[in-house]
Amino acid sequence: APPQQPKSKAPLIIGIVAGAVVLIGIVIGLILLLGKDKDDDTKAETTTEATEEVTTEATTEKASAGNAKPKDNKEDETTEATTEEAKVPAFAEENGCNMVSPSEINYTGQGALVFYDTNNNIIDLDYIEAYQKDYTESVGLIYKTEPDKNGFVTYYTQINLNLDANFTDTKRTTDWTFDLGAWAPDVVDYYTGKILDTPDYTTGLVDEDDEEYLSTVSVNDTDYDVTVARLFDNNSSQYTWDYTESGSSMNYVYRKAIKMVYIVKVPSDYDGAMLVFQTGDVDYDEYIAEYDVSDSDLTLFEADSAGYQYNPESTLCLRLSDYGLSNSDDFCNILSTNYVGHPEDSFNWIGDYYNGELSLDRVENNDLLNGTWNGFLWWDQDNEMGSYSEEYLNVDVYAYQDNLEMTFKYNVQRFSSSGDWRDKSDISDDIYTGNFDAEGSANLTGGEVESFTIDGFYTDGYVQVAIGKITLSSGESASVFMYRP
Repeated sequence: APPQQPKSKAPLIIGIVAGAVVLIGIVIGLILLLGKDKDDDTKAETTTEATEEVTTEATTEKASAGNAKPKDNKEDETTEATTEEAKVPAFAEENGCNMVSPSEINYTGQGALVFYDTNNNIIDLDYIEAYQKDYTESVGLIYKTEPDKNGFVTYYTQINLNLDANFTDTKRTTDWTFDLGAWAPDVVDYYTGKILDTPDYTTGLVDEDDEEYLSTVSVNDTDYDVTVARLFDNNSSQYTWDYTESGSSMNYVYRKAIKMVYIVKVPSDYDGAMLVFQTGDVDYDEYIAEYDVSDSDLTLFEADSAGYQYNPESTLCLRLSDYGLSNSDDFCNILSTNYVGHPEDSFNWIGDYYNGELSLDRVENNDLLNGTWNGFLWWDQDNEMGSYSEEYLNVDVYAYQDNLEMTFKYNVQRFSSSGDWRDKSDISDDIYTGNFDAEGSANLTGGEVESFTIDGFYTDGYVQVAIGKITLSSGESASVFMYRP
């Protein structure tokens, strides 16, 4: 019997995770256990299970430590030194960092093909012959926000990653899974060479008091608070998977395209954030064997505890402040995402909303709302009408001045009575139109709704959310929640 279809997984951190280079295993997870229940967990606790239908959503927190620490003579802006006028020679200049433009970052590297046994332990399968395990990486759009009320700007950078695996199991065994890894870029300080923490977000909005995502960079006795996050949009692109039987062997081919969004939030007078790419091939074997390692305060070109370091001859450095564009279309294209399936984790933040624990600002510029959102309709929450259900969809938003149009594109719905999922992708779209009021709320009409209100569109500086309520002419009502990326 052939193996089951592959399962997608949330990105897997399998390298150094505290202020150092990381190796990420990208959403492969081919299940080869015949008869294994499709809902069983298949990865160690460092991973987050998700099917290909699940959006690997991720969120970032609002920087909580404020702007740069006060400088001497702060009120005299004409005498303030910027970080560009560093008294100490910048690390990037002293160490000959290869500074490039976004268009120059388009390269192919060798990935890491990692195998696991049924207990999620890394294993070496000498009967697997790998013919290809490559990845290509390039930079897409870069967007820079205007300074917020706290004096921070945020850079959104889109990274495109394509992975290819081609290998043969000469024994046709069925008791292993695999991941295909790729070397992810790091965020590094231009002036000191410090590699900054880059956590991955996998479950909803983050408590703004959590400092896990905050790094401090010191330049000329001035401290700058820098917040970094890496988001994975697993389902924005397609994957292909196939196998062929050949005598006693099984041949596998896997292709996966994925988008990453790096979000870097910095004080407006700090211009030192760089994305650093390792373009040369890496021998992953020893590095992966280390698996659970952690360093801190590493600088670029310094070896980590597994013995690996960036090679100056094969490193590309992209300084974000040189290329960030403030174009609302670019911003919306980066944030827009699509999913199908069962994306429950995308909306874990709803509990915080009901507990009054969300700290969000209203989006003032309606042009920043356009594009695709993940949507969740929570019908009959208290089951007063016996019709409790959870419905997931995509919502296309078009906002212009005070006009608002929303298109509901349905995906799946789960009913409490049975717990079963119903595929609704063949249901025709619903279009709702309306206008914003002076407070940023909107009333919409269309379809069979009696009333449809969006209380507002909000942001924590990284992600966007929307909250509202819809009531049908039949009397059924649902809370409306939207989220991106």
